[in-house]
Amino acid sequence: MYHFVHVSDIHFSPGAYEKRPAFRPFLEDVETQIKNLSGEIFLILSGDVAGSGAHQNDFINFLDQIDPILTSAGIPKTHRVCVPGNHDISKEVVGRRLVDHEAVIKAELNESIFNEYLISPGQVFDEKFENYLEFEKSFASFGVGSSRVGGSGHSFSDDLGIFCANSAFFSSGGIEINKVPVSDMGRLSVGTRNLANWLNQSKHRTRIFVCHHPTNWLTEWSSREIKNSLLSFDLAFFGHEHRQDAADEHRASGRTLVLNAPALLTDKRHPMGYSL
Repeated sequence: MYHFVHVSDIHFSPGAYEKRPAFRPFLEDVETQIKNLSGEIFLILSGDVAGSGAHQNDFINFLDQIDPILTSAGIPKTHRVCVPGNHDISKEVVGRRLVDHEAVIKAELNESIFNEYLISPGQVFDEKFENYLEFEKSFASFGVGSSRVGGSGHSFSDDLGIFCANSAFFSSGGIEINKVPVSDMGRLSVGTRNLANWLNQSKHRTRIFVCHHPTNWLTEWSSREIKNSLLSFDLAFFGHEHRQDAADEHRASGRTLVLNAPALLTDKRHPMGYSL
């Protein structure tokens, strides 16, 4: 039997324990609850690990402080899944290369051209994920796991397969243009070539899809293709929307359970949550 602790939107920064006093009780609660569970226990971290992907210390401090606690609680690196969110990219890199960055997004690449762009050398989007990718390698065995960061499929066992998608590839990270933050809504795309190839090869009895942005944040073609692909999965985990009413819904096929984690907003002025 598999159990999943689903967390999203931590926005971790140095000094988080002092600034966010609910973070420690959350970890203690998880440790207490999973002691009563039998079977394999996974942590699903569906994006926005860091407060700012430009600050490498956000990732380093998270790893230093949280990794030992998770390991002692029975969730080692081999049982962790992580994907990037819009906070995990470097807004500083986006700012330095804003003209090129925006030009590619505004070109409104179709599915075929976008998939080619993901694997083309020298494109302008790799650098903004550098800090996140270094963190992911140390923190989780399952992630997007590539310098091309288009998304990767993994096999935990013959029974369980996990696909980690990167919906933040086109994210602008909240950069401002003329003092107005750029919204990612409707501008994001998820690579489908690796996803389709993995699904064609997958013989897993249970398949899991993990992504930061729900499908309503994607471009029209990407939203349509991901929705269709989800019918080949049993579980789909999303974050980003900071909803405290973690909603469970079955797709039209009656097969895929979609789980949206509430945000782990641990500032004492805001609500917080996670799902198990």
